[in-house]
Amino acid sequence: MSKPFQGLTFCCTAIPLKLREDISQKLTALGGIHYSDLMSDVNYLIVGDRKTEKYIYCIQNRFDVKFLKPDAILKIYDHWINGEDTKHLLDIDNYLLPIFDNLSICLSRVESFTHLLKKPFRDEFSGVEFNTEKLIQLISENGGKATDSLTMSNSCIITTEKTGKRYTKAVEWGIPVVHPIWILDSVLRSAALYFRDYALDSRLNGCNVWDEWFKYKTKNDMVDELIEDKNTKAETINRSLKKDPKIWNEIMNNTSKTRPKPAKDTTWDEVMEEEEDHEALDVDINELTNKNTAKKSTLFEGFDFFVVGFTAHEATVMNQIITSHNGTISEEASNQTITHVVLPVKIGSQSSSLLKNLPLKSRINNGEIKIVTEWFIERSIYYNKVVMDRWVQPLKGLKPCTNKFKVCITGFTGIELLHLEKLINLLNFEFCPALTSSRDLLIININLFKSTLLKNSPKLYQYKAIDFINCPIYQSGNSSVSLISSKNKINAAKKWSIPIVSIAYIWEILERSTPSTVHNLVLPDICDLLWCLFAPNDTAKPKTLLDYIKNLSNDHFETPKKDDKVKLPSPRKGKQKRKYGRLAGRDSPEPISKKLQKLNDNDNSSEQANSDNDVTNIDYEDVTQVGYQDSDSLKNNEQLIRKLTGLK
Repeated sequence: MSKPFQGLTFCCTAIPLKLREDISQKLTALGGIHYSDLMSDVNYLIVGDRKTEKYIYCIQNRFDVKFLKPDAILKIYDHWINGEDTKHLLDIDNYLLPIFDNLSICLSRVESFTHLLKKPFRDEFSGVEFNTEKLIQLISENGGKATDSLTMSNSCIITTEKTGKRYTKAVEWGIPVVHPIWILDSVLRSAALYFRDYALDSRLNGCNVWDEWFKYKTKNDMVDELIEDKNTKAETINRSLKKDPKIWNEIMNNTSKTRPKPAKDTTWDEVMEEEEDHEALDVDINELTNKNTAKKSTLFEGFDFFVVGFTAHEATVMNQIITSHNGTISEEASNQTITHVVLPVKIGSQSSSLLKNLPLKSRINNGEIKIVTEWFIERSIYYNKVVMDRWVQPLKGLKPCTNKFKVCITGFTGIELLHLEKLINLLNFEFCPALTSSRDLLIININLFKSTLLKNSPKLYQYKAIDFINCPIYQSGNSSVSLISSKNKINAAKKWSIPIVSIAYIWEILERSTPSTVHNLVLPDICDLLWCLFAPNDTAKPKTLLDYIKNLSNDHFETPKKDDKVKLPSPRKGKQKRKYGRLAGRDSPEPISKKLQKLNDNDNSSEQANSDNDVTNIDYEDVTQVGYQDSDSLKNNEQLIRKLTGLK
């Protein structure tokens, strides 16, 4: 029997330890998952006090999180245990924390603020003139208490003016003074927003993700309207939705969407050719699923899956896909027939914590149970065989990067193209479909130039995760990836001093970020020849001691201009050399111009010999060589490398 909280994830804040343990046990019994830390896939935050970092962070940045009172879980558990399984009593959304619950709000002088209602996310309030009476009504309807007198027990005071006795006393007593737009925005957000973000001298924009929230709410409203409309025509809208394999594409975040066209002024000339080829290579999971389902696939025959960590809707779709390929689903983690546990890719480093709550440790350790992600399902369906490689294992080093670097890729196709794009976004990098001069990194599929690179740089193929870098260059039923586009991207990247690496660099990031003691994403050295194909030679090392000191210090140094000349003491003149006659039969002396030319040629050849950070010396018919940046762009190059290596 399906449990009420199946697929839902929870986190507590400001809950006493004993009560939190009780809530955790009841959540598990109801089919939910309890995290001690605020994870990226948390659906509900159980709130004991709003003045906590978890609550404030969710309010400002997590438009998808809903808030509960601690007793909500206890009530639902009691109804479930007593067999009161009506939809209304067990629906968790009927127990949400009232917006202004336990808040005493004093209203003072309120002037018109109609001009603030013109923002898109406040559209439903547009044209309404809010006075004190209407604000009191909103507060009361949403669980709060409104007063016109100020006492020290008030949670905040609402006003538009920094005048009056109530304002003066509020400042004296340390009571937050908040603009009335806070009331409206809190109603929109379905939770009380942070007082400090609505102080009279603030931006009055307490949620950092209003645009995402607006899209999220609009989408949900449209779905609700669709369901309500269809319920009048059919009895079981849910069954028809579950039978629709197109939902798989939506839930699993298929990225085959229309990509925005890049700005023309900084984009290389061949970008249109690459984009056309890139779009043709996207994986259509819909067609894949329909095709294999039609054949009554036995791909997962004999496999029993336990799906955990997904939302209820995602789990439903996952179950449908698995069963359509003759696999079975276990509802209980204690089931002895389980062969695979499926975790979401996105939980990354928290996969171990999630598994600790399951009674499967011994069977996992002895190899009876395989731990995989939804990419196991996707890759197996794509290749029409069971695929157990590094792509399908939990990515324990998956942590968001603090800097949103812009990453471009080339030479990939099929399911690897789809998953690499997802992986880049999960690392909090910005995936860029087109290469421009503003990009930070280019990742290429080295198998596209394998014959040449094996000669020039065999280390690229000696990386430990060989099945991760062994990406195909041919997609069954379609033409191979565009060789010309990849050549041109490499040339353009070198021209703009954009580092070029193999996909091994991404895997190395995951490997080095895996230890539980590492809290932030670790970026390896770009120049390691296990993955580096090109790094701007001028920026591989500091040019001078001053540059090195600047990298280590927060002080600001004033670098001399290029034309400034440093005056050095004149060296003492050596003794006059004796002149000897020329030996008979010797060639005539070379003119000084020829000597200078030879010296210049020797310097150039020496520089080329020392270009260890460029292994893209592919045959001319493969790639046209592009020289390093000249000295005029040295500053930009050094900034780029410092940025990618984490130096300030």
